[in-house]
Amino acid sequence: MKNVLMMILLLAGIESQAGDNQGKLVVKVTNLGDLKGQVMVGLFDKEDNFLKKPVKGVSAKATAEGQELVFENLPYGEYAVSVIHDENENGELDTFLVIPTEPYGFSNNVMGKFGPPSFEQTKISFKKDTSVEIKLNR
Repeated sequence: MKNVLMMILLLAGIESQAGDNQGKLVVKVTNLGDLKGQVMVGLFDKEDNFLKKPVKGVSAKATAEGQELVFENLPYGEYAVSVIHDENENGELDTFLVIPTEPYGFSNNVMGKFGPPSFEQTKISFKKDTSVEIKLNR
């Protein structure tokens, strides 16, 4: 019985510590314009997967007052955020020759010169509950 109690206390302590290392990231998307389609947000944790494979993603219908998308229980660390206003709801950023034809944006509201910005330019340090605002480029 004593061993079972010790194991329960140990597991409770581990769970408590895990909660101390994660939080809530709120992404506020502005400048939506058209209210058709959906807003898609991707989180990237390193240069290698940046704009290729997000570690987490969320989406929601576009709304007039902008959109807030939330990542709950997100481990603290460095992340880059990309946003796409997928107006035709085909699940991707449409382009014409390599130029985006749908609104998009990145954390820190940075833009690349000839292509997308780098992970380094867009990364944010997530150490506590945080809110970031991303203004879409139209």
